[in-house]
Amino acid sequence: HDGKPEAGCILLFGYGTCYYHFSASRQQHYGSAHLMVSKAIEWSREVGHQRFHLGGGLTPNDSLFTFKAGFSKLRAPVYKYTARVTEDVCAA
Repeated sequence: HDGKPEAGCILLFGYGTCYYHFSASRQQHYGSAHLMVSKAIEWSREVGHQRFHLGGGLTPNDSLFTFKAGFSKLRAPVYKYTARVTEDVCAA
């Protein structure tokens, strides 16, 4: 708006899925976050991705999850990976 960004996000993609991460908006204009999600979905379809994953919220059924859930009734599990270094690896 007026040459300044209203909202932004990071889109990571591969193997037919586009993942939506780390979004933010200034919220000075109502609906900018909704428009950004809609445009990201539109772009994702245009470039050929079959799935668009918005992720969840910070806690079960919080306001972030409620916002994202408004775009679709579909749900998919998310797997979390962590790095772990054991003494066996360190000693090698």
